[in-house]
Order: sequence, then C-alpha cells, then structure tokens
Amino acid sequence: MRPLRVVTWNVLHRVHAVNWSEDPVAAFPDERVRIAGVTDMIVRWLANGVDAVCLQEVSGDQLASLRAALAAGVHVFEHTYPRVPRLRGGGEPMLDDASEHLVVATTSAGARLRDACTFDSDPGKGLLAVDLGGDVALVDTHVSFGDRRGAQLATVARTARSATGGAIVVGDFNARADVVRAGLGGDVAITELSGRRPTRVPTADHPAGQTIDHVVVLGGAIVAAEVLDGRGLSDHEPVSADVR
Repeated sequence: MRPLRVVTWNVLHRVHAVNWSEDPVAAFPDERVRIAGVTDMIVRWLANGVDAVCLQEVSGDQLASLRAALAAGVHVFEHTYPRVPRLRGGGEPMLDDASEHLVVATTSAGARLRDACTFDSDPGKGLLAVDLGGDVALVDTHVSFGDRRGAQLATVARTARSATGGAIVVGDFNARADVVRAGLGGDVAITELSGRRPTRVPTADHPAGQTIDHVVVLGGAIVAAEVLDGRGLSDHEPVSADVR
C-alpha cells in the first residue's frame, strides 16, 4: 500500500495579516486574488495524489472558495472558533465572512469527524480530528505560542492517542520540533526539516525564518517530507509528508 500523503498549511487569515503587517497584504492587495490562489493550489494537490490537506487560519471567505472549487469526492471538515478576528485600527478587512476555521479536506472515502474543540486558554486556537478509516485519526491543530502551549499539546496528545489505529498530527505548533515532540510524547515520529526553507517566512525578529509547522506520527513512520513553495500567498510555507 502506498504511503498516505498529507499537506499542512497555515494560509493566513486576512485580518491577522493586516494586524501584523505581513508581506502578503502588499503582495496581494486584493484578498479575492490571494484566496483564489490558495484554493487553486489545494485543488491541484488533491487532484494529484495528496490524500488530505489540513489548513489553519482559514477565513470564512476562503472556506467558501474551497467548498465551491473542490471536486464532489473531496470531504471538507471544519471547526469554527468562537473568536472572530477584528482589525486593530478598524476598517474593512476585505472579507464578507471574517470567521476563522480549522479545515481538513480529504479524498478518503471513509472519512468522518472524530472530534473538534477550541482550547480553553485561547479562543482562536484548537484542534480538528478526522477519522480516515481503520481508526486512524488525522488531527489538524493550531497551537498558541508560549506558556499556553503545554496544556494545549496535552489536549492534542489525548485526542491523538484515543485512536487505536494510530494518528497523524499536523499543523502550526508555534514551536520547534523538539518542543513539539516533548509535548506529545517521546515515542512519536516528527518531520525532519533541517536544511530546508523555513516554514515560517523570515521576519525582522527572526531573519532566518522559523520551522514551526510539523507533521507528527503516532504508531507509524514518516517516509518523506518537504517544505513546499507557498508562492508568497501566506506567511507560512506548506509542509508535505508521506506517512505509513
């Protein structure tokens, strides 16, 4: 059986992009163009061998674009946060629907929702878990930076370890691989991306960029992994991994 191929990508909510003056705001002044670019990449991945795409910071407009463009055989799962991002200085964020979501899109025929939650410590972070068949769970998560991380990773670990067939945990962890491994348990496999382009693009505070987006496997192995080119559409690059 061929490995399962998954991609994780923080696609950057427009409101967060404006609030933090991220480069895609200038590169894509029309948010509709950026949304269309993100959607196009995801559609092509799923049509060319990717089994599941897991997304973080998905706006309501981006979610609607995906649902309209994805083929009938693709299952789309989402978790909506109670927090709706707001522009710090007021004004129009160029979104009809500024809600924020975690999203899993998969071609797995037996996919079904397993669990979803917003973390108690952050109304804009959480997890979305989908069963892919054989009690294998795919967990998409966005974890807070700093002191809140420990309890959030413990919640992710409990969800992942409840799947008797193993689990794949992916997302934006806002932390290095060793920190994530320690938080989820030492028995996990995690993507080794040293020497690759950073998954979080360079900033003034981190001129070399950071690798904070990961694929983690419990009860399996990572066969291959790479950092993809997000074409400047987000402040994060996508990460692809083949998992057995």
